[in-house]
This record gives sequence, C-alpha cells and structure tokens, in this order.
Amino acid sequence: MLTPRSFDAASHTYDDYAWIQRITADTVANHPLPAPPRRILDVGCGTGILTQKMAQKYPQSHIDAIDPSPNMSARCHGRGLPRVRVVTMALNDMDPSPQYDYVVSNAALQWTPMADSFRHIRDLLQPQGVFYAAIYGRHTAVEWDRVLQDVGRPCVRPAHRFLTHDDLRQLGGAYWPHWSVTTTRITQTFPSVIAALKSQKYTGVTQKATQNGLWTPRLITRLTEAFHRHYGAIQISYEIHYAQGINP
Repeated sequence: MLTPRSFDAASHTYDDYAWIQRITADTVANHPLPAPPRRILDVGCGTGILTQKMAQKYPQSHIDAIDPSPNMSARCHGRGLPRVRVVTMALNDMDPSPQYDYVVSNAALQWTPMADSFRHIRDLLQPQGVFYAAIYGRHTAVEWDRVLQDVGRPCVRPAHRFLTHDDLRQLGGAYWPHWSVTTTRITQTFPSVIAALKSQKYTGVTQKATQNGLWTPRLITRLTEAFHRHYGAIQISYEIHYAQGINP
C-alpha cells in the first residue's frame, strides 16, 4: 500500500492532475440524503476536493476532514472553508465514538486496510448514520498490464491489491445490514504515455518501471505502439465502486 509520504510529495501537483478524483467527488457530493447532516466526516480528504464540495452543499453542517498526509491536509486547510476542521490523522487513530451522521470518502479507502477502516467508520456513525464512498477497484489501470506484458516488461500495478465488486459487497455486508455497491468504469485518454505516467505520479500514485528497466525513450515508444495496437489510443480506465452503508 502507498504511504502518506507518497501523497506528501504530490500535494502541490495533485489538484492539477486529479481529473478522475474530481469526477468521483462530484458523485459523492451529490449523493441524496433524506435530510442535511449535522456532522460530517471526510475520510482521506487529500487537498480538499470533496471537502469543499460538501461544505458548499451543506453550509450549516460541521465537517471534520482528516488525512494522514501532512502536506495534503495542509492544502485542504489552506482552502479556508467555513465550519470545516482539518486534522492530520489516520482514520484508525480516531476515537471510535458515534459522533457523525454522515461519513464520506473519495478515492482514499482503497489504500487502507479496508476491514479495519469499515469497522472504524461503523463505530463513528450514529444510529441511522450513513456512509458513502467512492472506492477504486482492482480493474483500475488494467491497460498497464496488457501493454507492459506486450513489450516484455510485466510489473505489478498498485491496483492489484484493490477489491473487486464481489469482494467489496461481501466485506461491507459484514459491517452494515443495509449495504449496497454500484460499480462503474470511466476511461481517460492521454496525448502521450508520458502524460499518462504524469497523471499518476503527480497524484501520488507512481507507476514504477519494471525491475529490469527504466522508462527509457525506446520503452516509451514501444508502449505507445502497444497502446494504439490494443486500444486505439493511450488510455487509462478506472473501476469505481460507489458504496453505501447505513447504521441500524
């Protein structure tokens, strides 16, 4: 799993490259609720993309935004959002007392030990509290598998450790009697392989070169050809699980 240090290094470039994270943040922020929540927790707030959307949608709500990356949480704090408290903290370091009626998360929980995170979120929610999150799935960036294999340079994608739809449905069902998962796929195209690599590096998700070679010009050329041969474009797809749990 990636560490807070990985995201610390990308904090100053994250917002410029967070294309998919903005899309999923919109979906989370626009998730319908029966009534405005009084207290909201944003888990893994990063630079505050979702936090800001939540603050705009629920101006009377108190929002706690947490992230274990000091640089990311500093960026979130720098937005100066009213009624928002930003804390540099990991989810599992919070006191597990029922204090929130809405917990949200965007593009963060897939980097955590999911069972521990779900248990902690459940304990932080009040009765009838709602949890809603965008969690990236195992089939994210599968294109790298194919094109790197094609040029004889297989490597392990970070997303290999993410959960499938069935994994997530089963895991969440163990913590919430009212649990649902909807999965979708979004594809982003790039003008070059270098641009695709930058989109990952500058959001803290580094696609490392294989152990037997660096990203040389020759390798980049071969990867470009492989992308066009298999997909007709240089593209990266994202598997997104939108998950909701409601405390009894």
